[in-house]
Amino acid sequence: MTQTKKEKPRLIFLDAAKGIGILSVMFGHITEIGNPIDRWVGTFKLPIFFLITGYLISRGGGVKISFRKFLERKCCSLLIPYFSFSALIIIYKMMVSFFKGKDFIYQMTHLADDLYTTISLRGLRALWFLTAMFIAEIIFFFVMKFHVSLKGLCVLVAVLIFYKTDYVMGILEGICGNYYEIIRMPILAITKGITGFLFLGAGYILYILMQRIPNKNVHLMLGILLLIINISAYPINQGVVDFNNMRFGGYPFLYMLCALCGSSGWILVLEYLADHYTFPILTWCGRNSLIIMSTHGGLGFQEILVKGWEGAVSLSTKVCLKYYIESLMILFHLLILEYGVVEFVNKKMPFLIGKFGNRKQEN
Repeated sequence: MTQTKKEKPRLIFLDAAKGIGILSVMFGHITEIGNPIDRWVGTFKLPIFFLITGYLISRGGGVKISFRKFLERKCCSLLIPYFSFSALIIIYKMMVSFFKGKDFIYQMTHLADDLYTTISLRGLRALWFLTAMFIAEIIFFFVMKFHVSLKGLCVLVAVLIFYKTDYVMGILEGICGNYYEIIRMPILAITKGITGFLFLGAGYILYILMQRIPNKNVHLMLGILLLIINISAYPINQGVVDFNNMRFGGYPFLYMLCALCGSSGWILVLEYLADHYTFPILTWCGRNSLIIMSTHGGLGFQEILVKGWEGAVSLSTKVCLKYYIESLMILFHLLILEYGVVEFVNKKMPFLIGKFGNRKQEN
């Protein structure tokens, strides 16, 4: 398809950065042990997607279209994939329950849970990321229209929500009792979107700073420095770190620092390296990250491969070199499987990801 005059070429380093993000997500779902590598990549594997989105908005000159047009685009690129893949996951889970011989009541109970999880925007498996991105972009759209002082107030409120959501959830659980999960799901969806808004803003500012300092050698040195800070600081933040459940360890400030440094560091380093190498695997993963994010766990591929590897070979029960090698082998097999899925969706069922006619997916 020929490129229109208004379209800008895709940036290899951003696709490669998204590729690192989605591979890190897949690796984290394969490794169930809280190992150091997974804890490290957990500091940037999701924030990097938000930063890239903010970067692209800034590169495009900000949000200059009407809210109606903006909402239409976001519904096509995020909500349609969210609901279409949710439907596929629900059908898959019902088939699994049937083949396991589960009774009718069990199946209907789990169906009701899955439907509410979907409608509440909490999201099945990794699909929560799509609604978090949707909410983050909607918030960002409106905040960008505000006066600078009101923008600052919105950021302060978002930071407060980032810090206090886990604490408030603990109080809410004690008050609501059996109704806690019902109330928790939509609240989590909103608070994750608000946190994502902070990373979107960071990506927006990153692009502006990169334009003011255009020297890529400086970008490289700064990127390396930021990655060193990320690697040095992340072990200090002990405790559970889980963006999905709005838990950011004992020191949420350190999570935010590591997320910003790690995400920005990879973007800056890859920008320099992209002049010398095209990163074919990473860029393919990045361009198709939405499909991979939606299917690798939700449709059972990751679980089947992990169980298959355990049965056919082995899988270490402790963190060691063998464990990492085996996890990477499973990841390699998962990528091969996902290649077929991506090709099938892109060529035969593009409507699943919001592509209709000549509509193109955003960078």
